[in-house]
Amino acid sequence: QRTVSRLLIDRAPLRASIGGGQRTVSKYDSALTLNASGSRDPDSGSGAGLSYRWTCTKLPEGKPCRTLALAEYVPEAVAAPTVDLTRLDLGAGVKGLEFGVVVSKDTRQASVSQPLLLSDAREVLAVSAAPMLLSGRGGAPPSTAKGAVVVNAGEDVLAVEGAYPLSVTSAKWTLTGPGISQENDLWASDALVVPAGFDGASFVLQLNAGRGVSLLKSGSTYTLTLSAVDLRGVQGVASMDLFANFPPSPGTVAGAPLQGFAYSDLMGVSCLDWIDDDLPLQYTFFTAASSPDTNSTEKPEGGSESYTPASFSSSHGLPLGPGVWLRWAKVSDSVGAQVETEAVRFVVIPRPHDTVGSEADQVDSAMTDIESLGQADQAISLSSSIAFSFAGDVGGRRASSAAYRMRVRRLLLAKLSEGDASQRAGPRSAPSLLTAATGLSSSPKEVGVEASQNTGKVVQASIDAMTPTQLRGRGALDGAMSATEGMAAAADGARNAAERDTVLRYSVLLQAGVAQKFASTMQAAEAPKVYDQPYTRVQMGRRARWEGNLAVPVGDAAGRFEVQLGAAGPPAQGGVSVISMKSRVVWDGEAFGVLGES
Repeated sequence: QRTVSRLLIDRAPLRASIGGGQRTVSKYDSALTLNASGSRDPDSGSGAGLSYRWTCTKLPEGKPCRTLALAEYVPEAVAAPTVDLTRLDLGAGVKGLEFGVVVSKDTRQASVSQPLLLSDAREVLAVSAAPMLLSGRGGAPPSTAKGAVVVNAGEDVLAVEGAYPLSVTSAKWTLTGPGISQENDLWASDALVVPAGFDGASFVLQLNAGRGVSLLKSGSTYTLTLSAVDLRGVQGVASMDLFANFPPSPGTVAGAPLQGFAYSDLMGVSCLDWIDDDLPLQYTFFTAASSPDTNSTEKPEGGSESYTPASFSSSHGLPLGPGVWLRWAKVSDSVGAQVETEAVRFVVIPRPHDTVGSEADQVDSAMTDIESLGQADQAISLSSSIAFSFAGDVGGRRASSAAYRMRVRRLLLAKLSEGDASQRAGPRSAPSLLTAATGLSSSPKEVGVEASQNTGKVVQASIDAMTPTQLRGRGALDGAMSATEGMAAAADGARNAAERDTVLRYSVLLQAGVAQKFASTMQAAEAPKVYDQPYTRVQMGRRARWEGNLAVPVGDAAGRFEVQLGAAGPPAQGGVSVISMKSRVVWDGEAFGVLGES
């Protein structure tokens, strides 16, 4: 018997955008530039092949723009046309102009519009603002049909780069909207929320950190404004609306079976009836150990849960070790708005007559079966769930056995480093793979020097596959630094100097790669990011230009070796990334090689 399935795969909707923000321009401007070059076809990841059709409307009356000869005016059909406002009929009552663009490709179309305010002044400072996401998918954020930038409360890191003449002496940002005030609200002084402050060309709004998580209310619109003044007192303003996206609407979550045997039964979670305007939905499934002494389904805090890569499947089953477990899901729409379901409680019991040794064999067998089926996501989830169960000692006598933990940590690190999870890591799976490495390497003494090399392989595969903006996601950078710190700690217990230097050099090289990738997303106005850990210290930042190394305190005598790096950054941000590092375990300076010794 043969079953034939036919799948219809639709092309992704086009994304139209007009750069520069809502700004004030002089009605005497003879070379006003419009810019829709940020429009994209998500299928190709670029604007190649797009065609453009512009419209012009007078505000507030909404009538089409006309030339002085009263002919209807339409900007040139290119991505960035130039408009001579002196040729348009801008008589009394015209307060502004609204330019719209329709981008087309094959049978798809998308449109967006942007209003510009008109000034009677002969000279207005040319001020503009360009938004960019420093988290998640990165790049230009999506926008509504009215040009508002779509942001996701609790998830996004939004950077806005202002542009204005060199003669400007003062440039300030303001954020207004429902329920927020810069004068009295604590968020405005929280460096986690606004790491670049409110002065200067760059503004960064971290909605996934500190008070930023609860700053915006879903469904509300906020206005971000850049005001500039030059030496002569000439002013210019650019602004943009931010629309806080609605997350998917609540459906239901269910688990089955709620009780099963260790490492054999799949403890499944299913999400039903979740809806959203921005389809398709994706699902990320979480697993955390819970206490057997309570029936609570309260989720843990502090990142002690494993999770799967996001996928379009609304259900997921996972074999688990003995104990009580919680499983839940995060439902995401196509532009990044997310909501978590309630947790479901599972009870997993050991098979009869299990011993500590035989359970380790079951872990090995379960991982082998998963890998033979090519289920890399399952391997990642099982590995990290076991690792986090060690931290809470919820595995009873097994988790309390150092010999068991040592064997299983080393086993899982070897499996992950050699299997498809690392060999085929991509941006989708890299964050959860890094989480697994972080959990497994959390006890350097149990991992040991030899197995820490496998930690390095898994971290390397994760970081290589992650985009720089993914490191801005909650816990990603912390996890990378924690795992590599664990490697350095393991090096401290090496049997000889050569073994120590090999592991330590690998750890510091990985930290350098992570730091450079993260620093490439930073703005020059951001304060340096510092990780001052027991065995390593890393400081990363971004400068508008090279102004010398970031100073790293020498500290204790064992920290005498230091690395200073400089790296060019993306053209859109300009400047350089500056990294300073040191290890508090002494290594052979000559053996360190490529990065050198200060």
